[in-house]
Amino acid sequence: MTFTATVDGRPGTRTPTGTVRFIDGTTTLGTGTLNSCKRATLATASLAEGTHSIAALYSSDSNFNGGRSTALPQKVNP
Repeated sequence: MTFTATVDGRPGTRTPTGTVRFIDGTTTLGTGTLNSCKRATLATASLAEGTHSIAALYSSDSNFNGGRSTALPQKVNP
């Protein structure tokens, strides 16, 4: 399973840099680094069967504040 987060800056400003941490509830699944398209990805095979609450947390950089996405349900089938 691959998760992707996009961090948007204001138009005409610098491109956000840094990392995005992907979490399942309060458990960190891993971290992705923002690329030049402002996207961070994380591939994982560690989620157990069932429904998980996944969110992305942007760490911030010198131009942009950090932030957290809304948690979205992700169902893993057997």
